[in-house]
Amino acid sequence: MGQVNISKNHHKLILVSLAILFIVMYAFIFRTKSSTTTRISSPQSETMSNEYTSTFLKFSFFVPSGFEVSENGNSIKIKKGANRIIIDKIYGYSNSTEEYLNLLKERNHLIITNNGEKRYGFDIYTIKYGDNKSDELIYIKSIGETSFISISTSSPELYDELDQIATSFEYLGDTKE
Repeated sequence: MGQVNISKNHHKLILVSLAILFIVMYAFIFRTKSSTTTRISSPQSETMSNEYTSTFLKFSFFVPSGFEVSENGNSIKIKKGANRIIIDKIYGYSNSTEEYLNLLKERNHLIITNNGEKRYGFDIYTIKYGDNKSDELIYIKSIGETSFISISTSSPELYDELDQIATSFEYLGDTKE
């Protein structure tokens, strides 16, 4: 058999093609692995339209149909018209939810009530800011030594959606459990 002569241009073309092929394969494999999640379906999650995942804040949840989501820093706003639900990742200097809320209460002169209710791993509180504002329903959960997640709304018509978001909420980072 004769020796095959490959010109330098053909050699470069083959190397570039192989490099592109490996990059595409790596991206496809990485994307497939990072997007696979196993989630147990609940009745409430079937009424949700989309799963929202924040890679920065390290959590995901289902967004109710008809809502718009915007993320800014440590906060996610879920809006429908003038009403909104806010999810915050809070970094405090407290070791427990109660200690954090007591500090918040003292600094801001709030009235915070908790009837001992707990759902989906969240403690549920009502916060009253003042006479001119409506009460805020807040679900709060400790996720680390000094970190908390709060899901809240001051719109009573969104209490069902708040509950649905809390049901589907999943913290993707290291949990304190």
